Amino acid sequence: MDICEQCKKTRAILTRLQPEFAGRLQIRYLDVRDDASEALAERYRMRVIPLLVLLDAQGEEVWRHEGAPEEAQLRARLSQAIQEASRPRGMQSATTAAAPCASAEGAGGCNH
Repeated sequence: MDICEQCKKTRAILTRLQPEFAGRLQIRYLDVRDDASEALAERYRMRVIPLLVLLDAQGEEVWRHEGAPEEAQLRARLSQAIQEASRPRGMQSATTAAAPCASAEGAGGCNH
């Protein structure tokens, strides 16, 4: 099966960002066309791909983005998440929403 252009773009962005954030966060790419990923697609209420989902250390969703993100926007959001995670628990701000891809991490994406 071919992968859609939005997913190709997202995967390339994640590949470029991975070394930059190594040791500070994990970047994982899942192909939802794989039967093993079906449960994750359901768990994260995936409607569009790519879908990016940012989870905190406890596995709670703190950010979501449907569709291919802009690289600068994603870099800034990941940097912000790392800064927030390093603050003492009571000092963390509430995070509002915007980005991950179904390639398990993605707006304007395609539906396979």
